[in-house]
Amino acid sequence: MKKCTKCGKEKSLDDYYKRKDRNGAPKPHCISCEKIRYKDYSERNKGYQLSRAKKYREENLEACKERCNKYKKDNAKELLEYKRDRYHNLEGEKEAINKRNNDRYHKTKGDLRHRYRGWLYHFDGTEDTKPTFEEYREALHSSGVCECCGRSLESLTLRQVDHCHKTGKIRGVLCQRCNQAEGLLGSVENIENLLKFIKERGN
Repeated sequence: MKKCTKCGKEKSLDDYYKRKDRNGAPKPHCISCEKIRYKDYSERNKGYQLSRAKKYREENLEACKERCNKYKKDNAKELLEYKRDRYHNLEGEKEAINKRNNDRYHKTKGDLRHRYRGWLYHFDGTEDTKPTFEEYREALHSSGVCECCGRSLESLTLRQVDHCHKTGKIRGVLCQRCNQAEGLLGSVENIENLLKFIKERGN
């Protein structure tokens, strides 16, 4: 037990932050008092903190993006569950959220750089093998039909640039259905097994 020097209450050592400069010794103020102090400091210095964070991001943009993307990949399932729970618990705000997402989609669907960033979301290769924006744009304009089923893809928004997530090699342009089917099957072996199944069992 330890007495907080701020509120004067005796609390368990688990209710105190540990000090890094003193081999993990508990801080003099309890966690509740620390949070109140930090919140008060943040409100009084909001402008300074925002400008400092903005400056740091501008000076370390690539490192921030890499750290953010890594966190999203490592916690994809937890983030999805959090978003779903948050959405279902927002009474009276769902309509506004749906409108905002719809407006954002129509605003960015023609932005190739925005599509390029989303296209690289599942890329697992190294920085040296990552396809560049110029390579992505060139591939997107290389064909007006799906190279798998032959479906006409006059609009750029209908075209999906297929690539290997590990090597970064761009394989060609597919329609959304063929690209999703290829991604779901995952490997040449699975595709061959499915083809064999259909041929043996018939239509």
